[in-house]
Amino acid sequence: MKTLVLTKFSKTPMQAMALTEGPLPRVAPAQVLVRMRAAALNPADLHIESGEMKLMSPVKPPFALGVDGAGVVESDGRRFRKGDRVMVYTGLVHCGTLAEVMALPEDWLATVPEGWSEAEAAAAPLALLVATKVLDRTAAKPGERMLVTAAGGPVGAAVTALTVARGLHVHGLGSGADEAYVRSLGAKDYTDYRTGTVRAFGRHFDIALDCLGGTAFNEAAAVIRPGGRIVSLKVMTGTEDMEAMGMRIPGLMKLLLPLVFRKQRKAAERAGARLIGLASHQDGAALERAAELAARVGYRPRIDSLHPMADFASAFARLAAHPRGKVVVSIA
Repeated sequence: MKTLVLTKFSKTPMQAMALTEGPLPRVAPAQVLVRMRAAALNPADLHIESGEMKLMSPVKPPFALGVDGAGVVESDGRRFRKGDRVMVYTGLVHCGTLAEVMALPEDWLATVPEGWSEAEAAAAPLALLVATKVLDRTAAKPGERMLVTAAGGPVGAAVTALTVARGLHVHGLGSGADEAYVRSLGAKDYTDYRTGTVRAFGRHFDIALDCLGGTAFNEAAAVIRPGGRIVSLKVMTGTEDMEAMGMRIPGLMKLLLPLVFRKQRKAAERAGARLIGLASHQDGAALERAAELAARVGYRPRIDSLHPMADFASAFARLAAHPRGKVVVSIA
């Protein structure tokens, strides 16, 4: 079978990728064999390839790339049967979705919503998992106001769609080019960061999602109400999510976390808000719930481009160019 392998950690990852041939994986207990049809790329892939997380990851090169994917089950398991269409998020440690066949734990898998294409199914898992975990960990309630930064991106769009479905009022923050798209997902208000600022609203929001860190975090902290919740995908407030992925966090890093993110913690404290760091991990049950809700409200992931596996270089080049929507690699 063909697999896209990272041969070494590299600041120039294109020089360290290779399309290789190998044997079919062995199926362990509680796993099923999945014939992969598509895999979606994420900015996190670039961080993985450069070795930014190598001190925490027990998996070392060579290994197969890709964390988002979709395919068809080829062996009967406890929950899934041969022929079932499934999607998966493997976490930032195990990777592997850029392969023709994978042996996957059943509890990582979720059923693909009816009518979704292979590309849409591959594009959805990470974003949907983040969306449902944001809602769960903030205990979001109907009628609350949520600010979503980078609202036109894959994660921001999924959060917007599922948050609106839960009865919250969403205000998107992002590029003006994405305003119509974000409003089509149900956002009531939108601010173009190039021409405006949400600070004019004052401490208006019950929940704020920071997808980018830096300026986006500062905007969120400036408008969160006392008693509100700031969720950040760029701030670590604990190591539970990383450990659930399979990462091994050095003891020294755990001790240094409060210092590394001191500014963000202080900003949240000054605002009287709770700071929640979030990193999504493998969770098929949560992904199933999120996919069911997405299907009910008619949400589908936005696809930027589709590339054949043999032309993986063009896919990663497109990823580095800050695409609108997900870059998907066709494996079938």
